Amino acid sequence: MPLKEPESMDECIYFTLRDLPNKERDESIADHVLHEHKQDTQHEIIDRNLLRKYIAYSKQRCVPALSDEAVEEIKKFYVNLRNQPTIGDEISRPIPISARQLEALIRLSEATAKARLNKKVTKEDAKRAITLMKFYLMQVGYDEKTQSFDIDRVSGVPASKRSKIVILKETIEKLENRLGKLIPLEEVEKEIKELMTQDEFEETLNTLVVKGDLFRPRKGYIQRM
Repeated sequence: MPLKEPESMDECIYFTLRDLPNKERDESIADHVLHEHKQDTQHEIIDRNLLRKYIAYSKQRCVPALSDEAVEEIKKFYVNLRNQPTIGDEISRPIPISARQLEALIRLSEATAKARLNKKVTKEDAKRAITLMKFYLMQVGYDEKTQSFDIDRVSGVPASKRSKIVILKETIEKLENRLGKLIPLEEVEKEIKELMTQDEFEETLNTLVVKGDLFRPRKGYIQRM
């Protein structure tokens, strides 16, 4: 049975590509690339046809199964990360990792076993996958405000921002019950001035407008969809 492909982008792992200037390294890269273009010969470490056959064979014939040791290693990492101490209340509490990333972790472990044409996913395979996930989480899933991993940062809405969205939506709903559907922005600002800064208010408001939860029927007013 073939390995399952990701059902959505949420199940994928993201790695950022950083291209930072470094004179010594840049000169080395430039020398290498320019030298290669002066040569007529190819310098392949592995023959291209052999590599293609190897990958095709691995995809078609190698379907590794999780060993008990690998299961235990992945489970320990997942449970410990899910239950690590975090800063924030129930609303803003970040979610370090979800079941979707657990699926990605399993596929990474299987991939390391497939690369070795192994029929079993070993504890070492699981550890390699965990190392990769830790690296990716530090790159794209670390929230400085809560000082913890937050998987929602991948989708652009970290826990620190999510709490402000909830506060603003609840405030607008309360004002709607008192003032009607058409709500003056100055009334909203009065209600939330102790809960967030002006910049945070404008950023959160724009986020809800872009998402379609709110719209501006006319200047100076806001309304829920």
